[in-house]
Amino acid sequence: MRDQEWLESALHALDLVYFDGALAEGEVHAHWHTFRAPKTPNITYGDYWDKRIRMSRVLADHTVPSYVTVGILFHETLHHVIGLEHDLTFAFAEAQYVHHAKAALWERANVDRLIYMGRRK
Repeated sequence: MRDQEWLESALHALDLVYFDGALAEGEVHAHWHTFRAPKTPNITYGDYWDKRIRMSRVLADHTVPSYVTVGILFHETLHHVIGLEHDLTFAFAEAQYVHHAKAALWERANVDRLIYMGRRK
């Protein structure tokens, strides 16, 4: 399992690579969170609100590739930088993540397994 230190390190690395270190230390916080399983077959990978990123504990599992977990963290960090709307500006920025396409394919191919894992956590 990936721990809190791993998550903070990944956020710092994203800041350096994609945001030129523009995020002030402590400006945004990320932590693992257990989202309640909805009644419908769905999963929440993460969310952002008020300078806090909550990442699903499902993504901390070692069977989920790190590029997928980092991609979700990047997406949530973009909400801090750009805003909450999923508009064209956001989509263009999200596509800058080097593993964006590969992560999206992995997510689509494994969504049922991730939903199952989420219900067990």
